[in-house]
This record gives sequence, structure tokens and C-alpha cells, in this order.
Amino acid sequence: MKFQRLQWFVLLTFSYCACDASSPLPMNSISMKNILGEQDSGQENHFKQALKPRAFQFPRDHLAHQAYKTEWWYLSGNINTDSSNKSASTRKFAYQFTLFRFALHPEKISLNKSAWRSSNIYMAHAALTDVKNHKVYQRERFSRDGLALAGAGKNENGFLRFWLNDWQMQSMLSDQLFPLTLVIEDEEFSLNLQLEPVKPLVLQGNQGLSQKSSRHASYYYSYTRLASKGNIRVGNKTYEVSGDSWFDREWSTSSLGENQQGWDWFALHLDDGSDLMIYQMRKKDGVKDIFSSGILVDSQGNHEMLQAQEFQLKAGEFWQSPVSGIRYPISWDILIPKKNIKLTVSTLVKQQEWSKAGGFSFNYWEGSIEVNGSKNQQPISGSGYLEMTGYD
Repeated sequence: MKFQRLQWFVLLTFSYCACDASSPLPMNSISMKNILGEQDSGQENHFKQALKPRAFQFPRDHLAHQAYKTEWWYLSGNINTDSSNKSASTRKFAYQFTLFRFALHPEKISLNKSAWRSSNIYMAHAALTDVKNHKVYQRERFSRDGLALAGAGKNENGFLRFWLNDWQMQSMLSDQLFPLTLVIEDEEFSLNLQLEPVKPLVLQGNQGLSQKSSRHASYYYSYTRLASKGNIRVGNKTYEVSGDSWFDREWSTSSLGENQQGWDWFALHLDDGSDLMIYQMRKKDGVKDIFSSGILVDSQGNHEMLQAQEFQLKAGEFWQSPVSGIRYPISWDILIPKKNIKLTVSTLVKQQEWSKAGGFSFNYWEGSIEVNGSKNQQPISGSGYLEMTGYD
């Protein structure tokens, strides 16, 4: 669901300069309305639209699609220290990494043009949540793709690579996406993880065409459960960790519908081995749009799409950010009657907001959640990630 967030990049065509990749940009004065409105300009007509199902081609579709205006690569997961060590208590962590691409124009840059010239702007978000200490480390970076400062392609050895400076995801086998390594290095925290799918890829929506409004769709696929292991560093202390991650991949051109305010997106790993993704597009009056959807993937990788009328979401506890003043629903009830699923999701760490007031480019909440409830009248639990936008 982050594809809309990348559309905010349109303002970078006006504000981006040849500065350091980590330099802050004067973005906080730009409103969401203005940015999304720019997407309706005539320039958009030069880019391809996601209009009908397509035949996906891998590994090609793991890489960048210059003919489309926006796309992203997304990883999130809940990871823990080794619980078999009885002398130490298990530490819970969660992480997120997203690499976004925004095309400045739909044409490819010829190889004989200057290496300084850029055809894309990239943005990356990286976060690590320390559940025990209720501490969240968040970082945001920007770069152009000129001089190979950022990109999504293959390295000189044919391995798939997605990077912004020294932050990167890279395949470990030539011409295949997985196994995949994630390396994020920052002064306060670091991530070094290896990820491998437990289940096959699933195409979201109608054979990979995900309709978000009457005029907007994207191409969207997911690896819903990745076995994840490696190490993380918090300050000067390093932890060996393992757990489950989620990988989403999406690209498109068009903007939100005129009557849409934001969305709520859930990606859940349940302890019976099943996975659940649900998102609701919220209209300006707060009502769930019919262009809401979901997918349920069983422990063997079989999946079933969920239409808007087949699930219900009800907000519970609200939390008001002391930084931005925005109120977010941080607990939800999820009901899927035809599957006898009743879940409550909530978070142990309320402050997982990205905000302009906190120094980031946009206002939204994204973070780790825990799950409790029942499935077929049997108790069930799990963990996952929740993203919420449009509450400002």
C-alpha cells in the first residue's frame, strides 16, 4: 500500500538539487493535497498506466520500471533474540525498510549521456523498534540515481541489487531475488539480515492488478512470509535475531481517487502458519471505500482474495502523538465472518509515527503490532505491521 506514499515524490522535481544524499530537503511546507494534485498534470499522460492484468516476468519485474512513475520495494518484520538461551530473556525487535523510486521522466537515459544526469529520485526509510525499551530508531534518505548513488538493477556479477548509498538489499544467487540480504548501517543502529521465502510469491488483486480507486490501479505482488535471521545492533550492543518478514512490491503511475483520504494496511503472520493482508481505503467521510481488499495465505501457500464486503475493521484505542498532535487508532478489531476469523491487533510501542514535526517528510504511522483472537473458534495469536495514513 505504500505506492501512494511514493507519489509524494512529485515535489522533488522542483526541490531536489545535487546535494549530499542524506541532506534534508525543504519539504515540510508542501501539503499532501498539493502533491497528489500534481499527479493529475499532463505529464502523467507520458507514463504507462496499470490498466489490465499483465504477464509478470521474473527476475525482470523485481527491478525498476522506468515507464511507470512510481514504485517501491518494502520489507518489514518482527524478530527476536534466541529464546533457547534460558539464561537470558528473549528480546523483541521489529524493523522496516522501504526503497521508493520516482521517475522524473519516462524515457531511459542513453548510455552515452553524462553519468551525472538523473532520471529518477530515490527515497529510503529505515526503522528499528526496540520493544523492551519502547524506543524507535527512524531514518530517511534521498538520492538521485546519477553516478550510481541509488538504483534497482544488477551489479557487475549479475546479482539483483536495490540501494541508496550504503543501504541495500542484494540477492545472494545470480539472477534470483532470494536468498536476499538486507544491510542498513547507521550510527545508532544497524541491520544485517538474510531472508528467504517460506511460501511462493502471490499476486495481489486481479492476477497482480490491484485496483485502488475507479481511476487508479497498480501492479502488486508479495512474498508474505520470509524466514529471517542475522544480527542487529542497538548502540554498541549486537544481538543475534531470527523471525518472520514480509516483502511487498508495487508500481504504478496514477494518484488517489478524489474522494479518498487515506488508508489502513495490515500485514499479519499468524501462529498457525497462515498470513493475512488487509487494507481499507478510507473516504473523506471516514467510510471504507469499495476499493479495499485483502488476501489470506494458508500455511502451504494457497491463497484466497478477500473483497471489501468480506471483512470488517473497527478502530479501538486511539493515541495522540505528542510530536505532531495527530490521533491514530492503535488497536483494531478485524472480523472475517466467512473464515470464522476474529482478531484484535494492538501495539506495544505507541510512538512509531513518522511526522513532519519530527523531521521527516510526511505524516503517517507505521510499526510493529501483536495479534490475538480466534480462528474457527480456536485461539490464535501472531505479529505483524500496520501502516496508517491520512489522519492529519
